Amino acid sequence: MDEQTQTEATEQSTQTDDPTPPQESAPVDEAVPETGRVVADGSVEALAVEEAVGISWTPFMAYLALWVVLCVAAVVLLRPAALDGGARWVPEYLYAVYAGLGMTALGPVLALVVWLVVRARREEDGRRGLFVSALVKGAVVTFTGVLLWIVALYILDALAMGALV
Repeated sequence: MDEQTQTEATEQSTQTDDPTPPQESAPVDEAVPETGRVVADGSVEALAVEEAVGISWTPFMAYLALWVVLCVAAVVLLRPAALDGGARWVPEYLYAVYAGLGMTALGPVLALVVWLVVRARREEDGRRGLFVSALVKGAVVTFTGVLLWIVALYILDALAMGALV
């Protein structure tokens, strides 16, 4: 078959005896939301898309600020005793240790309280992931605070040994 007969054959196959015009595809609506999909009948089917709305960092940053205050207060108030030979032997050092232990225990309690408050204020369908969000944020801030506290205690020991004088 040569090229000309081949093109004639394709033109004849595209022309039919059917008087109905060829159907055009339905125009695609440009404003279809991203949360839906077009199904076979042309309607838009909504998809279950959850928005990731978590818990605010504000209460956790306030808790971290308390850690910073504890650490700075411990270093400033126990510095004279550390320079005299050891802050561990003064009675105020025990308060710094107990305050750090109390702040460590406060971290998970804060996370649970924040979760309960936010959960009570949210609609039922907006509660997904709040517990994990609260616990992770509480754990991150508690870990950071404990690291600051340990650094403050090491600074006091370094002052007692004369390393930071």
